[in-house]
Amino acid sequence: VFLLTGLRVVFDLPAELRANWVFQSAGGEGGARGTARRVMLFFTLGPLALLVLPHSLWHLGWARGLTHTAFLALLYLFFTDVLLVSFHKIPFTCAHLPGRRNPAIGFASFLAAFFVFISLASELDRWILAQPWRLLAVALFGIVVWRTVKPHLEGIGGNRDAVIFEEEREPAVRTLGIAGV
Repeated sequence: VFLLTGLRVVFDLPAELRANWVFQSAGGEGGARGTARRVMLFFTLGPLALLVLPHSLWHLGWARGLTHTAFLALLYLFFTDVLLVSFHKIPFTCAHLPGRRNPAIGFASFLAAFFVFISLASELDRWILAQPWRLLAVALFGIVVWRTVKPHLEGIGGNRDAVIFEEEREPAVRTLGIAGV
């Protein structure tokens, strides 16, 4: 969880702003989130499986060990998607405006969400391990709910296919936009 969150935070920080033009000239529509997702999963899901699978097989047996590892993989996929809901940048190439978010509030929110997520995931894992077939029911239910909720979450931030190449400053005066101006 910490590695995924750290990767997501680092993706927002610019490493080479001049590389931005390549993606702008190529169009860059819709590929930013997919690329970020593949990178996050490559660096986290593979090593997780290599570390957890042998340990789970040794301590839990074949059926429960595979079930536990599959459950953790599903959690990783879900958490990666949650982290990338509002991500519309190409990693390391977008100008970053400091001060847009309060770090203390962000950290407190992350810690609260982390403890709730870990608590719920642990209880769900324990429930699934009692009867490994339950993983299929949980996975199907989770997929249906996530596919229903995700488009609504992506629509909150505006155009979900648009790629942001430079962050814009907040306007000095914010209008409600109700007069059509």
